[in-house]
Amino acid sequence: MKTGDVLIAINPCEMGSNKRPTLTVGKSYKIKEVYSNDFLIIDDEGDDHWFNIKGVPPYTKYFTPTINSEIYY
Repeated sequence: MKTGDVLIAINPCEMGSNKRPTLTVGKSYKIKEVYSNDFLIIDDEGDDHWFNIKGVPPYTKYFTPTINSEIYY
């Protein structure tokens, strides 16, 4: 996984007690930064949103890679 890879949302990633979605299912999101075991995207609210690469829950709960992305485990 590297900066510039594109992921497709498969889960709306509901946040907080009001369960507001921060991702749009089917929408592509470009990875802005990768740090250690986390990566950053800009969510639908325009906020920085960090996700775990291998942690709990893993990013695969929320995203699937596009065909041109280089995803390493």
